[in-house]
Amino acid sequence: MTDLEEIKLHLKDELKPSPKERGKYLCPLCGSGTHGAGSTAALSIKPDGIHWKCFSCDAGGDIVDLVSARDGVSASEATKKLIAKYAPGGGAAAHVRAAAPPKQEKTQEDPPQRRDFSALITSCHSALKGSPGEAYLLRRGFTEQTMDRFNLGYGTDLLRRPCIVIPHDKAGTYYATRTVDDNADPKHMKPAKVPAILFNAAALWQDSPCFMVESQLCAISIMQEGGSAVALGGTSGKDQLITLLGKKAPSGVLILSLDNDDPGQKVQAEIAEALAERSIPYIEMNIAGTCKDPNELLQKDAAALRQNVSAAVAVANATRETIKQNDLEEYESRTTAASFADFEKYLTANANRPPVPTGFTSLDRILNGGLSAGLYVMGAISSLGKTSWMLNIADNIAASGRDVLYFSLEMSRYELIAKSISRLSFVIVSERKSDVGEACTTFEVLNSRNRSFSTGQSSVLPDAMRRYRETIGKHMWIFSGISSISTDEITQKVEEHIRITGRTPVVFVDYLQILAPEDARSTDKQNTDRAVVKLKTMSAAHDIPVFCISSLNRSNYSEPINMAAFKESGAIEYGSDVLIGIQLYGIERKKGEKDNDRAVRLAEIIKKAEEDPQIELEVKILKNRNGQRGGSGKLIFDKKYNWFDDMPDGFTRVSIDNPFDDEEEEPAQKKRFSF
Repeated sequence: MTDLEEIKLHLKDELKPSPKERGKYLCPLCGSGTHGAGSTAALSIKPDGIHWKCFSCDAGGDIVDLVSARDGVSASEATKKLIAKYAPGGGAAAHVRAAAPPKQEKTQEDPPQRRDFSALITSCHSALKGSPGEAYLLRRGFTEQTMDRFNLGYGTDLLRRPCIVIPHDKAGTYYATRTVDDNADPKHMKPAKVPAILFNAAALWQDSPCFMVESQLCAISIMQEGGSAVALGGTSGKDQLITLLGKKAPSGVLILSLDNDDPGQKVQAEIAEALAERSIPYIEMNIAGTCKDPNELLQKDAAALRQNVSAAVAVANATRETIKQNDLEEYESRTTAASFADFEKYLTANANRPPVPTGFTSLDRILNGGLSAGLYVMGAISSLGKTSWMLNIADNIAASGRDVLYFSLEMSRYELIAKSISRLSFVIVSERKSDVGEACTTFEVLNSRNRSFSTGQSSVLPDAMRRYRETIGKHMWIFSGISSISTDEITQKVEEHIRITGRTPVVFVDYLQILAPEDARSTDKQNTDRAVVKLKTMSAAHDIPVFCISSLNRSNYSEPINMAAFKESGAIEYGSDVLIGIQLYGIERKKGEKDNDRAVRLAEIIKKAEEDPQIELEVKILKNRNGQRGGSGKLIFDKKYNWFDDMPDGFTRVSIDNPFDDEEEEPAQKKRFSF
């Protein structure tokens, strides 16, 4: 580093900072920032610290360019003036200067690099003995052992002034200088273009209390008298300290003991606030007494400083023990024994919160009475009525008086209402033992205002609509959006419902794979996995059942349903509490059956399902985290009227034209809720 390059570091000394704008300066050329109350300073110093730019007059350069333009002199004359001002002849000590690093191509945006100052530090330490620097340190209360311990040295700073040299770490990657003249200004200097490090920062992660002070000499004073300390190197080191502690918490309790003046106490309060926000243990102790700082007390009364350091360490250790004991007690309070009373309260609450019946006896029997809090996922191949069955369950629950939130990503709100009314019209016809043709399809319900009905339909449809409105409709909320509903929106709606009504709903989602993706760049599997996790989390957070439909892999369409059949099944298989599959009844493989024979039988089952208005289905419980696994039940499904019901063992389907031709037997279509 040449003398001129060192002089360039004094750029700030040639500028006046803006009184209103931090980091801006008054331009001595165009006067920006000096034209009244509304004037804005436009001159700033670049990150390298030696170049400036005014965005008002578009001037810029280094300190030589500034003085040359400001004073109206040549660059040569400006350089002579700067040398005379900032680089007067040096003293007897060797100039503090590190060897320049190898030259390499760098851009202005490259971060500053670490330097090896170990040779310089060793040389300066060798020059300390018998020097003005040693005399200065002795006056400040330091022993020769301390000078050796911290490798303190003597030299001249960038301004050629006699100074002591203070290494910041054992590796010699950073140092600071302090003039031996207490009246000099500035007293402290640091290497240029090198990232600063805190003095003795390693002490933050030693298993002992650590004092936090401003100056390096104060930290050394504390360590000479038995403590451990880190120095900010001035109040400007606060942000670096907070950044370090944000990356790694200290090992011991911090003891804040900055200077007893307004700037020091202000920074100490800011550090204390930052530590509290990060839950980092600390105490505040004034170990300097009536003195300004610890080194001043060392000079006046080393024994008093030693006593204060010892007392502060004792308080810090006691604080640490209290924290450790509190942490232990809090941690042990999480054992199952300590929280057993909460478990008993949970059991009592569950006793008052029985399962929610689905309205299907066979399913409720397998699920120990119905739906409990948890994530239920149901899957089936297309055309087996997944949506119709889930909607049927949702309607049954709403009719029983429990709130239902139904999220549909394929069908509109009105289509779903029409499906339910169509089913109710079939129930009414069954009750009246009328001709089934008097029931209405979903299409007929949706177009009921622009078509003519038979006399029977004209009386059935209004009755079905009234029943829906007076039973299901009072506890049913349907949210529809074609592939535009996200899990976050579902969670928001559930929380809104609980907040406004004070009641917890049962949630239905149709269906998982077309929920709005959380991240459009992720794969379908990744988005489905996230959706399952979020719905499971929501279920646990509010202790509610969440019932979802999932699509299946097409490769499983001709095979008995199993967990592997679920599309993107990773999170579905492991994240769901109950996994339900629906398949055509009779599709299971028979023992000893040959593949050709099964293929023929399977083709007949599929053909019958395609041609018949009513089909027989089997419900299989593939997974039940807290109950029976492997159970199954039979259903009958009327495709035309969206109607499902239990099908008892040995049930023989009756004619669609006369559903109840045997009045002595209990109808298979017995309803469990009064609509």
